[in-house]
Amino acid sequence: MKQCLPRHRRGCTSPDRHLLSKCRLKFIHITKCAGKALEDWGKLHGFAWGRLCKRIKIATRKGLKHPQTGRMKCEPWHVPPRFFRENPYDDFDVF
Repeated sequence: MKQCLPRHRRGCTSPDRHLLSKCRLKFIHITKCAGKALEDWGKLHGFAWGRLCKRIKIATRKGLKHPQTGRMKCEPWHVPPRFFRENPYDDFDVF
């Protein structure tokens, strides 16, 4: 499975132009909007999105911005990017 790293750091070298553009995709999981189904589809196609993305877990350990620190009671992949101290979606095309 591909790591959830941006194309320029992962060395994505697919000859297909459309696949190259997919290498930078990152899914933002929105609660109750079929997110798990999209994560599972991404996994089948070599992407680690949402609950499968290590960068989100690492960013969570580094903490959230004030005043969100200690207030978020949801899974880390549901946290809006602007609340992380280190945005796990930087360098990605999010959808």
